[in-house]
Amino acid sequence: MRLQESSMIGRCDESARLSRRTSLDLQSFIRLRNILGWSIETTDAATAALAHREVIYPSDTTQHHVLDGDFIQCPAAVQELSIKTSITVVELFPFWGLMYAQFSNSLYARLFLRSGLVKLYPSLAFVDGDGQTDATFGKNKGAVLRALGMTQDDQVVFMGIIGFDSNTPWTLDGISRLYSHQQLYKMLHLPVKRYADWWRVVCQKGGVDPFTDPQSALKVLDLWLYLPEGIE
Repeated sequence: MRLQESSMIGRCDESARLSRRTSLDLQSFIRLRNILGWSIETTDAATAALAHREVIYPSDTTQHHVLDGDFIQCPAAVQELSIKTSITVVELFPFWGLMYAQFSNSLYARLFLRSGLVKLYPSLAFVDGDGQTDATFGKNKGAVLRALGMTQDDQVVFMGIIGFDSNTPWTLDGISRLYSHQQLYKMLHLPVKRYADWWRVVCQKGGVDPFTDPQSALKVLDLWLYLPEGIE
């Protein structure tokens, strides 16, 4: 199966004919949605976050999301991780892709596009899917603290781990990385400074990266949560 995310289809002329190729892609999407039992928005977010992209048609340079055997295993692992952590699948997708921002009820919209925040921090709004040219993490610092329920000390630690500073451009990739570290730290039930040590030892030195794919995240979580008492 091969898919384009909804934003690609949404840019088509309303009067244009639906091509056979697009029709097949939509059928694939509907079948996937029925298999997963998720909403259209959640299935779309899963496709965007978990499927790799490549050129499918020789005459078309567009990269499509490819839903192969490796992909099909990913939603199942996300679902298992969601059950173990009591975190919704939508809130987990930024671990492996961009934070979803396609719909008015998307994760990014729910966190950052609330009217009160946008009035205070106009640069939170994205233009055509891209961050505004003058938007930085420093400029939106207060919004991050409020939207993610993060303390200033937490933010300093997480931004240090990923190498960000106040001048880092505000992008979906950047906020996804910051958000993912905060979520992982919550899963592990560690003080934030111990989380930084854990990340350095287990992930950087140990080569185990939970943000590679959902299966890796499950492995990391299981290894940590089922350590014999006292080893932590």
